[in-house]
Amino acid sequence: MDLHIRFADEQFAIELKLMRKGSLDSGKRQLARYLDRLGLNHGYLIIFRRGGMDDMAEIGEREEHQYEGKNLSVLFI
Repeated sequence: MDLHIRFADEQFAIELKLMRKGSLDSGKRQLARYLDRLGLNHGYLIIFRRGGMDDMAEIGEREEHQYEGKNLSVLFI
């Protein structure tokens, strides 16, 4: 896990992935395993690009996914 935040009796699990073919699938799988270990039901997957954006409308695109019984918020930046 790239970032685990504990604040005010809450926990946040965040996984970061570089945009590549398969990043979404591998990121969801990896984050779900981390959530299992932490006993959490929700986490964040942030998929980012190194270079510039061709379409600025894609920045900050957010999707909600269900994976292995976990709620995942996926953000594309």
